[in-house]
Amino acid sequence: WRRKGYSAALVVGARCCQAAVFRDGELALSRCLHSRTPLLGAAGDALDAAVGEFFERECGLVVGTEYAERVKRSVGVSAATAGDVVPPPGCRLSAAQVAEGVRAAMYAPIERLAAMFGELLENAAREFGDAALSEIASGGVMLSGGGAQLRGLDALLGDKFKMQFALAERPLDSAAEGMLEMVAAGRIPTLPMEGGLEMRSFWTTDVAMDIGLETTHVIVKGRGIVFSGSTEDLRASSGASSISDLISACLERAGIRRGWFRPAIRVVLTCRPCIGGAEKQRLQEAATMAGAKAIFLIELPMACAIGAGLPVSMPRGSMVIDVRGGGCDVAVISLAGIVASRSLCRSVMTSAAKDAEPRCVHGEPVSREMIAGAIKDILAECGAKGLKNLVSDVLDGGAVVAGDDGADESLANWLAEKAGLPVRVAHNPVTAAVEGAGVVLKELDFLAMSLRAKT
Repeated sequence: WRRKGYSAALVVGARCCQAAVFRDGELALSRCLHSRTPLLGAAGDALDAAVGEFFERECGLVVGTEYAERVKRSVGVSAATAGDVVPPPGCRLSAAQVAEGVRAAMYAPIERLAAMFGELLENAAREFGDAALSEIASGGVMLSGGGAQLRGLDALLGDKFKMQFALAERPLDSAAEGMLEMVAAGRIPTLPMEGGLEMRSFWTTDVAMDIGLETTHVIVKGRGIVFSGSTEDLRASSGASSISDLISACLERAGIRRGWFRPAIRVVLTCRPCIGGAEKQRLQEAATMAGAKAIFLIELPMACAIGAGLPVSMPRGSMVIDVRGGGCDVAVISLAGIVASRSLCRSVMTSAAKDAEPRCVHGEPVSREMIAGAIKDILAECGAKGLKNLVSDVLDGGAVVAGDDGADESLANWLAEKAGLPVRVAHNPVTAAVEGAGVVLKELDFLAMSLRAKT
């Protein structure tokens, strides 16, 4: 940190990853991924979780964190051999197959780590110019933290960013040693957690809402579902005439009332994927008018997939079908993103935005045939994009049906027959979306970087 000019460091901890750019020994920029749960994380616990999911999926085995830690360190990310891998008892795979599978499983968390560092470099280029990147590349990037000891990680990142990554001499102790040195020098900087960890007051309340045409569901972090009922009844009882009024009514049902001691509120709100930027902006403005300090929008297919327990962060394809009063959304999800989707709407109203103007209007009710056609269209689109592996994943793993009208087993059976893939009803179809948004509440500090936010 004493070096003149620009330099960079990347710390991979057990539950948090942080990248930073320094200028003349001062912290200039930083990015942070913090995961209280492994979902969508990139730190050591996310790698362990990915390894655990691999063994559960391929072998039907539940392995402990100690074994997952040992096997990931042995395999690494770019080694050509199986290393010292010993398959767990009951595993039908060979050591070489385990090594290959574990490396593939760790791909998603490492890609998220690389994406975070890439965003930091882009910010540095915009802020300080390309000369700063040249200085960083010539000086190399220091890797630190327990997760940085993953074999081959330095070489993999070096190849990706075309610059040298060097592991600290004592990666586990470097943070403490650096702090001692800075204390001795009388320099304790304030670290700006840009887009990452946020210092919040004790009086902060996080709320997830799924406001549909027929039903509304509300979750408060730490309390679970606090309201689940008819949207029409909620309108009538609260006198709500706009989406802002409905959000206010949801906050009232959550026990959050206006007043001097009202907490700072962060809201995760579901929305249809077919609405455009203007409609999303209206939703954000409506939530702000209702008293929210920060608003995050999550599209319904993603929320349903998370709530239904699909492996949305894994490098494999998952299909979700959200059927509700406003229509139907069908989507294929992989690596925490929607790869392809189709929205079928029966009227001019969209979920969570009665007064918005959707772009996906059909003048007829959504039929089973339309849903089956959407499934086939999406699979064809993925195939045309060269994503045949995702198509294969969906054909093998099938689709999950959720939503207000998703509890119909006969619909799932009919779609399975017509679309030619397994289709099952989620264990919680009606509340899957809000439960998925509730999971997001645990990850707001990280997801602020990938969801639309307005503060």
